[in-house]
Amino acid sequence: MEQLKPHFKSLVEYLNSRKIIVVTYITAIVTFLILVSWIFFKSYRHTQGYVTSDSSYYLLISQSISSGMSNYLSHSLVKVLQQEFVLWPIGYPMGISLLTTITDNPWLASKLLNVFALLGIAVIFSLLWKNNFLFFLPVLLFSPMVEMVSYTWSETMFLFFILLALCCYRKLSEGSSKLAVSLLFLIALTIVSHTRYVGVFLPMLIILLEVIRSIKTRKMRYSILFPALVAVGVFFGYL
Repeated sequence: MEQLKPHFKSLVEYLNSRKIIVVTYITAIVTFLILVSWIFFKSYRHTQGYVTSDSSYYLLISQSISSGMSNYLSHSLVKVLQQEFVLWPIGYPMGISLLTTITDNPWLASKLLNVFALLGIAVIFSLLWKNNFLFFLPVLLFSPMVEMVSYTWSETMFLFFILLALCCYRKLSEGSSKLAVSLLFLIALTIVSHTRYVGVFLPMLIILLEVIRSIKTRKMRYSILFPALVAVGVFFGYL
């Protein structure tokens, strides 16, 4: 009997650890569902549906894309400046357009897109901090964060793909040679620069850092450099 005590103790410790993990994830899921419900409730009750002038442009562009037209929109300053069109970043409207095929409602699609991006951020937190990510979950509950997700704005999607790109960069820097990680890195960098134009500075910064590193170490990390170069090339090709 005495010989079984250490094994029994190990079993109890294992079950307790699993119990903590289960409780952590259940708490996170319930919290997230409450947060999403609150976001939709706020959006429906808001007099303007959390839609601003920029939001209107995003929705109009998504409808234009869904109709098979371009992502160019006439600008309100056309009459004054005699300019014909303004080219908006295509990433966020494209995401709305894709979800509109399911919802048949661009406004609802924009809210779902923000919620999916928020879920992606929560998943990244859980992957980075594993069982301790519950301590970082309140970041998503701050009032400014909830307001940002409620609006039909591109910031939530932008933030998600920045975090995804940085996670891939970290993985590749640690020596991962998986093609899937490099491909995901390329996709994240490309979408970042097409969601908000300022996002192109992320792959440009990575290129600069990799060039400086290669000069010092005389070793080029092509799994990082190549996706960044392609993302920048696609961006300027789009413009």
